[in-house]
Amino acid sequence: GVATRSIFSKCSFERLVAKQCVLGSAIFSECRFRDVRTDFLKCYRAAFLRCKLEGLISGVNFGLLQEPHPTDAKYPKKIYDENMGLLQGVPYSLDTREAILGDVGFIGEELISKVLFRPGQCLIYRAKDLQRRMKTMFSSTTDRGLQSALLPPTRPNQELQLVALDRAGASERVAEILNLCEEAGIEVLQAPLCSE
Repeated sequence: GVATRSIFSKCSFERLVAKQCVLGSAIFSECRFRDVRTDFLKCYRAAFLRCKLEGLISGVNFGLLQEPHPTDAKYPKKIYDENMGLLQGVPYSLDTREAILGDVGFIGEELISKVLFRPGQCLIYRAKDLQRRMKTMFSSTTDRGLQSALLPPTRPNQELQLVALDRAGASERVAEILNLCEEAGIEVLQAPLCSE
């Protein structure tokens, strides 16, 4: 349960380079992360509660997707359910407004309504059959800047997708992205779904 998980409260993590996470299913409450670089660290089981990201944050996937555990099939579901309960008790999970999000992922839908971002930093895509629609848009171009902003969701039934635009200059191409999405029947939200 939550009592057996590592809990970091009001901690500051600065200029951190991580190759592998050994913290397991840590809970970070009101923590600050500044200039964190990893090799696309899978934080699937970590809970972030009112945490702030600053500076360059690169190579981190904050998604809450359940991931199979080799020794206990019930473990991911239990942690996932705990994380969802913890998130319900906070106005936001991550405040990214002071960060540059390089190769940052929010795989799944769970965190989308709990991420604060500034205009031009991220976009939220919404549509039925979103995965198929976004795969079609992604495949229709070889432009890396556009592709970085048009990453399709991993789940076929997902109706929301949060994408960071700081990669490959996509933040300067919002108008172009909006036009592509309009043609594909995808609604684009340019403001977060949560507030402080």
